[in-house]
Amino acid sequence: MVLVLLIFSISASAQGWKNPMTLDGEWSYYGIGDPYVLKHNGVYYLYCSTKDWETGVKTWSSKDLMNWSYEGLCSTDPISESAFAPEVYYWNGMFYMYTSPAGRGHYALSSDSPTGPFTVASPMLYKWIDGAVYIDDDANWYFYHAHVNGIQGCEMPSPIEVGTSVNLNAQMNSSWTEGPCLFKRNGVYYMIYTGNHLRTTGYRIDYGTNTTGPLEPFTPASLQNPILLNTMGDHVGLGHGSIFLGPDLDSYYLTYHSMIDRGPRQLNFDRIAWNGEKMILLGSTDFEQQRAALPDAYDYFERESPGEGWSFTGGGQWSIQNSEFLLQDAPFSGVETWYKALLDSTTQDNFTAEFNLREINRENDEARAGAIFSYVDEGTFGIALIHGFTKKLEINFLKDNVWEAPQYYELPADFDLSAWHTIRIEKYNGQFRFFVDGLLKGSLVNEAGAGKTGYLASRNHVAFGFIGFSNMVNGSGVFDIHKPLPGEIDAVLYNQGGEGVGYHDETPPAEPGNIIRSDETEIIECSRGGYAIHSVKAGDWYRYNVNVKRDGNYNCEVVYASASSSNSITISVGETDVSGVVELPSTGGTDQWRSFVIKNLQLPTGTHTLKVEAVSGDFDFYSFRFVEADNDAHDKTFDFEYSFGKGWEYRDGDWSIQNQEAVVNGYGKRTYGSAAWRDYTVETDMVFTRGRNAGLMFRVNNPAPGGAANDPENDPEWGTSFFQGYSVRFSPSNVLLFKHNYDSKLITLGPGSFPMDSWFHLRVVVVYDSIKVYVDDMVNPVINYRDTIPFINGMAGFHSVGTDVRFDNFRVTSKLLTTSDRKNREEVAHELMHVYPNPSSGSTMIEFGSATRRKIRIADTRGVTLISYNTSKERVVLPANTIPPGFYIVIAEDKTGIHTKKLYIK
Repeated sequence: MVLVLLIFSISASAQGWKNPMTLDGEWSYYGIGDPYVLKHNGVYYLYCSTKDWETGVKTWSSKDLMNWSYEGLCSTDPISESAFAPEVYYWNGMFYMYTSPAGRGHYALSSDSPTGPFTVASPMLYKWIDGAVYIDDDANWYFYHAHVNGIQGCEMPSPIEVGTSVNLNAQMNSSWTEGPCLFKRNGVYYMIYTGNHLRTTGYRIDYGTNTTGPLEPFTPASLQNPILLNTMGDHVGLGHGSIFLGPDLDSYYLTYHSMIDRGPRQLNFDRIAWNGEKMILLGSTDFEQQRAALPDAYDYFERESPGEGWSFTGGGQWSIQNSEFLLQDAPFSGVETWYKALLDSTTQDNFTAEFNLREINRENDEARAGAIFSYVDEGTFGIALIHGFTKKLEINFLKDNVWEAPQYYELPADFDLSAWHTIRIEKYNGQFRFFVDGLLKGSLVNEAGAGKTGYLASRNHVAFGFIGFSNMVNGSGVFDIHKPLPGEIDAVLYNQGGEGVGYHDETPPAEPGNIIRSDETEIIECSRGGYAIHSVKAGDWYRYNVNVKRDGNYNCEVVYASASSSNSITISVGETDVSGVVELPSTGGTDQWRSFVIKNLQLPTGTHTLKVEAVSGDFDFYSFRFVEADNDAHDKTFDFEYSFGKGWEYRDGDWSIQNQEAVVNGYGKRTYGSAAWRDYTVETDMVFTRGRNAGLMFRVNNPAPGGAANDPENDPEWGTSFFQGYSVRFSPSNVLLFKHNYDSKLITLGPGSFPMDSWFHLRVVVVYDSIKVYVDDMVNPVINYRDTIPFINGMAGFHSVGTDVRFDNFRVTSKLLTTSDRKNREEVAHELMHVYPNPSSGSTMIEFGSATRRKIRIADTRGVTLISYNTSKERVVLPANTIPPGFYIVIAEDKTGIHTKKLYIK
């Protein structure tokens, strides 16, 4: 099997936004924190937390997510002083804002406009900060909030009342968790949540799912979490997000804030991709991204008359009012007449469409209005109509002038058609789904397909707002998006266009799965979440649009499963082979997923198309990931004579240099080197003086301090496991290998005996997915472990969990050492310390092999010091003639330990 990745250049003119963003009207020296986005009638509204001790909530509006207009203060109510995390929800003509002033319980405010003014509508609702609301398909309301025991949720009897909270098992590291956001997609409830502390670089977002209900426990997505995290560089402190649908009506986005040096917060958003139920954030990004896609056809009616692009059948009186909406207000005739307005553009067979309307008045109780879709001609189309009197949604299809049996769905009891409402229609592979105000009301199968969309009114006067359709549905909106690299791309997210354009399958399956793609690619479930491409064979290929952050050297990790032992991969940029043929070993079977890394691929900056092609073999293809690489040779040793030295970029905990050793008391982490390092050896001498739960870290990324204290960087105990990578630590009788993903998972252990106050040498050799650990014996590893889906790159350093420990002679090298190339401390001490003449009758010379700081003593056999001398010289002379004859001990203390020699004075 040969997997070929071809990259072709595409114009970068489609670029659109760059994180973090700065908007007009932001709070000075405070920025935009806790951003929340509401979409109403085709327009997006952004809200954020209020600067401390200021009053009022700010809002911005946009139609494309690219251009934002400051709308001013949407509330100046006194309760909005220091308003925490305001979120706004629309229901039946009213907008409800939920916020916690300075964190002191919640209030509901209301307005008839998304830009306010919002005024208090409820008594104190209590609950802790970061209130969020979800309205389920049955129109029941739920309230969620932060809590020390994880996200809590409760029922809402009304928009201004909350019930008793229950724990939802959505929690960061068994502690304080905030920033909840709940949404539902394809029958699955998704909860995102943020932890642990706003002002740590390790602020991050996880998510969990369930299929049972809004107040049922959520299962964390452990294989994907955290979905948002970055602690290195300037783009850090990422969290408190909300999720919303983008302008193309199909793509999901996450908005969140970043923290600038523990000061102002800034607005960010990134796309979400879907692989079945698996949610994938295409980020975080801090370089320019492709513009948010717009619908394939849409209209905001921002003009004086309907003009071109519309056709009207059945008569009616159509006009545009206030450059805001399309109005049908023909005089009532006493008979039913269907007035239809049709967009001239035509959807494809699969599509998503959105319609907005409100009834102004009606002729009688039989009045109805709504959407037309799949319109071919006057004898073939579908309708989704709202009956304002009976409060029902009617779905029906006309084919060749013959109506099918209508389907009716109940709308909420308080449904009022005189307020603005949204109808959403999704058509995917023969199935239609109908939503009203975001609530799924009906799902049915019908052969209707491509056609025009539009509006219909019967026996009423109706205002019709934003209308749009997109030929994207069920997450296909991200297929052609240029996905950011560095980053990971699931194999099933190849480009659209079908056979010969987005992909090629030499032997298509007899019955296409049509699971998440509407083509003939064979897709199977994967134990790592979502789906994988099944049985990729010679000649099959897949194309992916990518957006490369910068020119440079990258490593590519491919995750696959194969029983074949004759696999190989070639990667090309354009027509140039940049990798040669790379052998891929068998993973042991098609149910055994493995990561394999190809090093040193030169990628050009900007937008490109990447092609994956199998030349031989048979494998299941799950994902590939590019990371920036630093595979250059390196070899650095630290003896900590005066300081840690350059290159130690991260620290937390109580670290110091004592007696030319690196010392930590209790909890802490320190990292050295490049996050882009992959395969290397890291080793050190170490001695325990209290506890043994300490050792080396390697392949470390995103280290962060922990806790939810006011000064979280002074709480290293909580953040001991706040990094991604590995650590080797000890117990009295074992060597322990842990894997960390902002937690600690013991993955294997080896035997040994490690007494207190005894120096030993620890070495770790990590290459590809192999981890070997040596203790004193540098030939025979005490641990030999293979991690099939490993962390593939990162820094090295020290790790201590409640232990007092001393480190010396730290070395990290790209050499993969498998034999001893060093002498142990006793051998070094024996060779470096010489006492002569011995016996001595006068002055005594003590000589060392190197100049370093030492304390030298001569003591009698009872341990009483007679002479004490500090020096940094290689050779010293002590006046032994002042000491009575007899046997004595010469004691030298330096960074290698305490060394002794016998001395006889004649």
